Amino acid sequence: ALPRPTPYRDYLAWYGSRDRDAALEAWRDALAGVEDPTLLTPAGPGRQAVAPKDVSQLLSQSLTASLTERAREAGLTLNTVIQGAWGLLLARMTGRDDVVFGTTVAVRPPEIPGVESMVGLFVNTVPLRLRVPAGASLAAMLTRLQDEQSRLLDHQFLSLTDIQQSACAGSGPLFDTATVFENYPVDDAVFGRADSTLKTTAIAAHDATHYPLALMVIPGERLQVRWGYRPDVFDQQAVEVIAARFVRVLETIAADPARLVGRVDVLTGVERAQLSRWGGGVPAEEGTGDGLLPGLFEERVRRDRDAAAVVYEGREVSYGEVNERANRLARVLVGLGVGPESRVGLVVSRSVEMVVA
Repeated sequence: ALPRPTPYRDYLAWYGSRDRDAALEAWRDALAGVEDPTLLTPAGPGRQAVAPKDVSQLLSQSLTASLTERAREAGLTLNTVIQGAWGLLLARMTGRDDVVFGTTVAVRPPEIPGVESMVGLFVNTVPLRLRVPAGASLAAMLTRLQDEQSRLLDHQFLSLTDIQQSACAGSGPLFDTATVFENYPVDDAVFGRADSTLKTTAIAAHDATHYPLALMVIPGERLQVRWGYRPDVFDQQAVEVIAARFVRVLETIAADPARLVGRVDVLTGVERAQLSRWGGGVPAEEGTGDGLLPGLFEERVRRDRDAAAVVYEGREVSYGEVNERANRLARVLVGLGVGPESRVGLVVSRSVEMVVA
């Protein structure tokens, strides 16, 4: 005899009893001061639907255990650690210290008896705001994040459209990335059961995201991370680079949660080596560490005028040539009235001209 199922009308009654005005006010407070969306990619309202692709990672057992222990010591959930790590990386990639991204939540209120066994999709996507203060510790940043999210638990039933319309100016999206922490229970023993007529041979799950990039994490002895992405916006290599940076942030949290946020290096060793190669591997001259960029550049011109300063599409441009072209452009700008502290907007594609400008 199966137990009596909780009727869906109970959920609808709970939903109808929510204080929408209080929820809207809570979200307005949570997003106060957010004036610009956090977009990792250029806005594309006219993009056509495409089948997403994904990149998968399997974190080591030792890193998973360390993250779990650090979270337990600080009174944090593992989900908070994941969200904080992604928010920090997103802040670095977008050049911001205040970011917003989406997070998927399960709206199954404990006030409804039996809600945990109800059949239905009760999830909702809501904004998550993370401030990334350079002078705070990682632990402090994560604790603040969890406290802020805890205060919003009772208001997560509100639709993303309602939240955005009430809390933010403009009609565009607040974010273009999202996180999903898939912590629902799975009874592995069920998959091994069989009788004379039925046997389970394999289990496969497929889902998709309409966001340009979504991070899905499945807990276990080894955290599974899956990056869903739109192939018309990202290529696989770019997503793999982001995934490697994400692991680096997690490793830093696991090793030293007291480290200041501003001292977290998100670049991988490969990226650091690439930057060194681009820089020619030449250390800064003694006494020039506090100089301004134009002076440092001109000093390099004097020392090594014919060395390659820019490589683009197979063409090398020397320090001397870049310097001459920059000086010519500077004289044009001066003739147009540009002076100290003037702001000059650049509309230049990725090119030698961009570096000159």
